[in-house]
Order: sequence, then structure tokens, then C-alpha cells
Amino acid sequence: MKSTNNDVSRQRELVRAPSSALLRPEVDEVVRRGLEDIAVASEAKHFFSLGITAWNSHRYTEAVDLFQRCIACDSFHADAHFYLGLCYYRGVGVPASDSVQAAKCWRKAAEQGHAQAQNNLGRVCEETGGDRYAEAISWYAKAAEQGCLLAQFNLGVLYELGRGVSQDYEMAAAWYRKAADRGYAVAQYNLGGMFRLGRGVRQNYSEAAAWYRKAAEQGLAAAQYNLGALCTLGQGMSRDLAQAAIWFRRAAALGDELAQEALETLTGQGALEG
Repeated sequence: MKSTNNDVSRQRELVRAPSSALLRPEVDEVVRRGLEDIAVASEAKHFFSLGITAWNSHRYTEAVDLFQRCIACDSFHADAHFYLGLCYYRGVGVPASDSVQAAKCWRKAAEQGHAQAQNNLGRVCEETGGDRYAEAISWYAKAAEQGCLLAQFNLGVLYELGRGVSQDYEMAAAWYRKAADRGYAVAQYNLGGMFRLGRGVRQNYSEAAAWYRKAAEQGLAAAQYNLGALCTLGQGMSRDLAQAAIWFRRAAALGDELAQEALETLTGQGALEG
């Protein structure tokens, strides 16, 4: 659309605006600092992106350098702190594994609400043991409430064992279920055990078998063995020694010694051929 004479007039008026309409010096400084912050954030993002590329390519020494450069630009970059913590914990890209330094990195990310860092910091606290169990519970809870699957499982374990908190099977089963419903095999296995033993839930062998099966189908040897045991006993399902042997063989192939012993027992009793 062509400009009208009025449009031109307004444009000229803007050009001729008095100096009082210009930005004041202190506002100019705010704008300048804002632009600098944008530049620094962009540089931090660039270093982090390069760091992730190096991490995914297993060039860990390079990744550590890039994550540190990112943090030098932006000391509050939670993801950079998280990955740098992983490097220290696993001992990759650094001289040796250092859980203390890893915890420092994860704490900086965790305090900003980074769920994975909260879970990992909780794990370091749990590994330390003693009076650190309570802190582990606190960090796991923060991460679990954000939907971190591993934190939900880890919280269930501490409630079941009564570490850092009063032993509470109901809470343990509830947290196991949250992780189990999302497909985490070990949580499914542990939940199966809760139903088998009637801990925190009403004892139900059918439920136990169902959860063991979910974990067993994901290749968890302990679940395969326990499912075979339920088949042998006829708990939660019809007694079926042939089916039990199938699960025992799968578990034995993964190195489960109890499954191997169970197979030998069935064979020795003449329940199986060969």
C-alpha cells in the first residue's frame, strides 16, 4: 500500500522529535546489558550443543571441556551441570571417577529443579548411606513428583527397606506401581513381589504373576525365574511344569543360578525329558 501524505507527515514528525524523546542513558545501559546477556546465552547454548554432540560421539574429554565452557558463560545452565556431573561420576573425560565432584555438579542443577539431577544426587546420598538416606529421600521425592521414572522406583525401594524414612510397604507399592505402569521392568518385578508376599497390598498371586510376566517379557532374569516358580507351584495360574521350564531356561541363559538349579531339579524328578 502506498503511503499517504499523512503517513509521510507522521514519519517526518518522528524524525524531528525532540531529544527528550530519545532513550535516557540509564535505559541505554539496560538495553546494552540485555544484548550482552543475549549474546552470552547464545554462546552458552552453542557450547552446550557442541558438548552434547561430543558426548553422543563418546568424545568425552572434548565434551567435558565444552560443558565447562558453557558453564563459564552461564553458571546456571542446569543441563551442562547435569552432563558434567555424569562425566565425573562415570569417570569419562576426567582423570578418574569422582562422586563428590559429580554431586556438586548435580546439586547446582537439582536446586534449579532439574529432575534427573535430583534423582542422581539422591543416588549419591543413598550410596553414602547413614544420615544421608533422609536427604536421598528428599531429592528422590522432588524428582518423582516431576515424573522421573527412576526416582519413583528408587523412592519405592527406600520406603520398602525403611531407609531415611519409616518402613512403609503401602508407599513402596504405590511408587513401584507408578514406575511399573510406565514399563520399568525392575519396578514391575518388585511390585510382583509385593503382591506375592502381600506387602502394602492384598496378597494376590494372579497379580504377582501378571507383573512378573511383564518384567520377564522384557528379559529380566529374576522375573523369569519367579514366574517359573509360580508355574511350578500353580500359584496365580494353572500348574504347568513345561511352561515353568521355559521360563527357567530363559533365566538360566541369562546366568540366573537359581533357575539353573530349578531346571536340574525338575529334570531329576523326571518332570522333564533329558
